[in-house]
Amino acid sequence: MSIKNVTIYPYSNYTVSDIDFILNFISDINIKHLVSPTGLGLNNKDAGFADNRKDLNIIVENDFENALNDCDTVFFMDHKIEYLLKESIISKIKLSIEKRKNIYCAIELSEQELTQFNDMSSQYNSNFYYFDRKPKIDFEVSHRMRLFQPKIPVIFFGDLFNQGYSYEVMLKLAGLLKDNNTKASVISEGKNSCFYGFHCLPDFLYSNNISEEDKIYNLNYYIRSIIDDEKPEILLLQLPSGLIKFNDVFTNHFGIMAYIVAQSLQPDYFFLSAPYQTANEEYYEVISNNIKYKYNSAVSCINVSNILFDLHDTYKVGTVKITRISMQHVENEIQQYTNFKMSFINIQNVSKQNGNMNILNDVFKNL
Repeated sequence: MSIKNVTIYPYSNYTVSDIDFILNFISDINIKHLVSPTGLGLNNKDAGFADNRKDLNIIVENDFENALNDCDTVFFMDHKIEYLLKESIISKIKLSIEKRKNIYCAIELSEQELTQFNDMSSQYNSNFYYFDRKPKIDFEVSHRMRLFQPKIPVIFFGDLFNQGYSYEVMLKLAGLLKDNNTKASVISEGKNSCFYGFHCLPDFLYSNNISEEDKIYNLNYYIRSIIDDEKPEILLLQLPSGLIKFNDVFTNHFGIMAYIVAQSLQPDYFFLSAPYQTANEEYYEVISNNIKYKYNSAVSCINVSNILFDLHDTYKVGTVKITRISMQHVENEIQQYTNFKMSFINIQNVSKQNGNMNILNDVFKNL
């Protein structure tokens, strides 16, 4: 179904991957306005400025009400903007309903808020669609059964640390596969992929009332239900959070959640997104061995991202801080990696279309 005249909020470097994907692969979604909260320094900038990539040829705004008056549909996307108060988003959702807009929401809502918005949408004759993490199946693990192993290729996408481009690469690979008449089922960490008919990791993975063992069995069954329903030719699965700890202070949750998800299936291809400053042969060899023994799969392809960790600010403020260098600089530097002895690893800069095509060709070659 075609969705025209869309306003997307809140825009930040967390959602730039979604915008790039929509602009290049989803012709049925027409972005009319990108609205960013004040304070991010994105107003009147090209959308690509958010993470220092090439221009996306759409200008970011910060006047939500003005954009609302000039659109038919609003996408409230999941975000990682720490200072953005939920009350601010709630008020914008209410205003959108009152103006009878079509609303698609991936932002986490309480049961009370969801009920309120559904009631309001009926009152104002508006359409409100909410993406949640609840599986659309009923299951309960009552005994230990054999894990399901798909008879189709499985690709894992993971970020070395908790910020990377595995999600974007997964989206674009799904788009390229579709263009190649290959049907893919996609499961991502976050809920924004639901805007494109894909899936997100289910809520029980984040529950304290389910054992880690049962989480693995349940996820395996959840994935099987998706494959049985969609009958894809390939499965793309994003591992959540980071794969390893950052250091002894900032542990990145020790890669525990990624490990749990990875135990549910055996991958045929493993894509890794790594920060720019880790790009050296010795480090890649250590990481490759780490992942091989921890996740039972060798690294097939490495994306050198434009992310640099700012260690000074990280220790100063107590949370991991990053900066993003120019994507073009990454492209210039990546040429040296062709001389790596680790020729079995395909190293790419996915900010360019040929980088994504190279990954697709490598996938077809190795599966």
